[in-house]
Amino acid sequence: MMGGAKQWFVSAVIAFGCQGASSAQTDLTDLLKRGLADAALGLKPISEKEQDEILKVTAQMLSKKISFLPDGFASSVHYLPSGSATHVQWKDFKVTRITEQTVTEADRANYITKRYSVAFGCAASRTWDAKANRWTEWKPTGYTFFPSSAKVEEMAGKLVATLGEHGQFLKGGGAIQPANTHGNGLPPGMKRAGK
Repeated sequence: MMGGAKQWFVSAVIAFGCQGASSAQTDLTDLLKRGLADAALGLKPISEKEQDEILKVTAQMLSKKISFLPDGFASSVHYLPSGSATHVQWKDFKVTRITEQTVTEADRANYITKRYSVAFGCAASRTWDAKANRWTEWKPTGYTFFPSSAKVEEMAGKLVATLGEHGQFLKGGGAIQPANTHGNGLPPGMKRAGK
């Protein structure tokens, strides 16, 4: 690898199959790590130990914000300060790069010794349309209000990941299904016997 550049790009795809709280965290960290590619020629590499630590704290933070579902989707609920909530789903939610950031004198005065930007991406996203009682069409981009990256900083030897979110994202409860609007408690097109 050649040094000199400040950025190092990595790819990681999260396959979502968590089986319990403690193993789920380990699985998510391992899945993030599994997708790491070698640094591109001419870019400054981040050591494997640093990669593991950055991905671990990122996974811990994401596990509080996003539900990683066994079917390969991710979901979250976006709560705005106004009180409204939007259900969001992603396909192929992933870490697209880790970039080492410059640490300033002001940062050092605040005991920050390292800083990284961890960028996110996805193959597609959609939101729940409550008025139409259905999911919107998949878009080839992420959800507009979900931050495109997290900040990971080292303070007093400990890494901490933060997400600069507008409102708050909390784990989604899984797939939402349209409500029954037929009034008979049966799927569309079915009738009760004798009716």
